[in-house]
Amino acid sequence: HKAHLIYALEKDGTTLVVTDDEANAKKLCYDINEMAGQSLAFAFPSKEFTLTNVEGVSREYENIRLATLSKICTGECKFLIASIEAVLQLTIPKNVLIDSTITLKQGEEVQIHELTRKLVECGYSFSETVEGTSQFSVRGAIVDIFPVQSDFPYRLEFWGDEIDSISAFDIESQRRTDSSESIRITPALETIIDREMLADKIESFAKGIRSKRATIVKEKLNSDASRLRDKLTLNNIDKYIPLAYDKPATVFDYINETVIFNEYSSISEKAKSIIAQNNEDIKILLEEGELCKGLDGYYLDTTQFLSLTEKYPQVYLDTFMHGSNRVSFQKLINFEALQTASWGGEIRQLIEDLNSFCSRDYRVILFAGSEKTLPILANDLRESGISCDIANENSVPETCRVLLMAGSLSGGYEYPEIKTALI
Repeated sequence: HKAHLIYALEKDGTTLVVTDDEANAKKLCYDINEMAGQSLAFAFPSKEFTLTNVEGVSREYENIRLATLSKICTGECKFLIASIEAVLQLTIPKNVLIDSTITLKQGEEVQIHELTRKLVECGYSFSETVEGTSQFSVRGAIVDIFPVQSDFPYRLEFWGDEIDSISAFDIESQRRTDSSESIRITPALETIIDREMLADKIESFAKGIRSKRATIVKEKLNSDASRLRDKLTLNNIDKYIPLAYDKPATVFDYINETVIFNEYSSISEKAKSIIAQNNEDIKILLEEGELCKGLDGYYLDTTQFLSLTEKYPQVYLDTFMHGSNRVSFQKLINFEALQTASWGGEIRQLIEDLNSFCSRDYRVILFAGSEKTLPILANDLRESGISCDIANENSVPETCRVLLMAGSLSGGYEYPEIKTALI
């Protein structure tokens, strides 16, 4: 029912929905998109900041974050669903994301070596064969790219410096599928800056360090600057997000509508725990000389978080009222919502439940799985004396009738006050 409420609050722009953890964010995302019949909600996961030079860093969650932020910029994302940890984390500024997005069109002239340089700068890695997101390969006049915001890779065929054709292709068979006139390539890193420029910034920053661990800190910083100048991969590039941007961004820089909190007390407790753990981790890295003052802020603190939320209209979805929220509500709306048990496939039990609802003048919506099952189930229900219809885009639930729809949700719900139930 919370997904239903959030979906009902859809606006023209992007609404931020904050949950206590990733699992609840994914569940809300799934339910909203099932109700909408299209992808309007996108998850924005938290990521693990890599602040030390380690081998083999996974950028999977970072790629998903950038894909979601890109969909906000193009107007595809109506609901940004994020755990409190993801909301507290710094990210790429919106203008940098837009400026770093590469658009390629059929018939356009592009030098392959210049395109590969841009891809590397944006966090894409060269591979002999493209097997996953944020990879590209070059074979003569053919360039394969798997953009982070795409569900499949693209193959560009060049005639000289001109893009002759753009086609999606299947990774397994390597066969081309649909042709396209253009593609958009979102960056694969949240820290986007020219390598030489970042090296200059690191070296300049290192000169100003005056702490008791200055020698070891400077050594590590200058080593990273040297790696950048030698065009080597910097796996701890997250460390330099405070240097890369004059003002690193948060998800609040991307949204322009309401902020919705799903169980605020749980979110508050989780936020305190996350901030405390982050402070402890940073303290250790400061003691080890991995970080220093000026390179130690990667999360919002509680004050910053509350200050940013105050700029937006806020909705709090709480199962129960809590006296310790310390939130001054303008209006309280109370209503009853009950969770209904999922139908396990036993037709006799389903008919009993539907008869019970219809005898009490309820309107019932039944999410019944695949399209193929709808006519079979409708026939079974009618033979049992239950009035039902298969939904179309103009259908409206009616009293004492069951409306069958394709799809499934994480759970059903009942609104006793308006005699409406969803199974």
